[in-house]
Amino acid sequence: MFSKKERDVERRLEGDCGVGRTGSERLSGADSGRRWVRALTRGGMIAVLLGAGLGLTCFGAPGGPHLMGVPFEPESIFTDDYCLASSIQMWRDYDHVSPHQTQDQIYQWLGGNMLFFSPDLAASGVRHFTDTGIHAIVDAALRSDLTDRHMFLSRQITTVMGQIPALVIYNNHAVIIDGGQWHQDPATGLNVWDTVAIQDPAAFLSDTQFSGGTWVQLTCSDTNGSYKCVDVIPAEYVAQGNANYDSYGGSIRVRGAPPSI
Repeated sequence: MFSKKERDVERRLEGDCGVGRTGSERLSGADSGRRWVRALTRGGMIAVLLGAGLGLTCFGAPGGPHLMGVPFEPESIFTDDYCLASSIQMWRDYDHVSPHQTQDQIYQWLGGNMLFFSPDLAASGVRHFTDTGIHAIVDAALRSDLTDRHMFLSRQITTVMGQIPALVIYNNHAVIIDGGQWHQDPATGLNVWDTVAIQDPAAFLSDTQFSGGTWVQLTCSDTNGSYKCVDVIPAEYVAQGNANYDSYGGSIRVRGAPPSI
């Protein structure tokens, strides 16, 4: 038996892109959601990143990024160890979970003194404080394996395409992905992943944007950080992200990325 919380999340994961929807409204649209999932399976990562030819704009149509609308919450105490509590608070607020939890409350639940925190602790906090992350797991890639890194990125973007935040960890820092942008190169016909927008608790403004290549180098290269290619996503998106990667082949390029990424 599923709990009411799990059933609500299951319905939400089956829903459509849900742009501009919150709460119970966002749990509707299961039929269109199933068509969307089938389209992803057929179109692979092209659909995940781009929605090319499928009428999907969940990751931003050409001309502007799509943002999910994750509320921006900078670190309430500007120290190096509140980023995880802030990121979990943003995910919780995006889910409209009551009662409201302050960063201090989340920080204390996590154990405090988080100058160094483990991905497992981050996943535990997401499962405890959010609705859409109740099945959250630590997802990671072997940094020495190029294919493994690409599959990891496919799972990450598949999660965001499902209108679910991904909590990304790099250099012992936690951030939330809020959206991104793509375009199709008219000369080559290739679909280019342009930018990623994140909510960074250490920033002063919301939706910090990186080129796709810079984002990959920052979070999923073989040279950066204490953890490489690590995030927290719902377990439901792992198999789907892997299937998308198996389908899309060589159609995607990342803006600013060297071939080795």
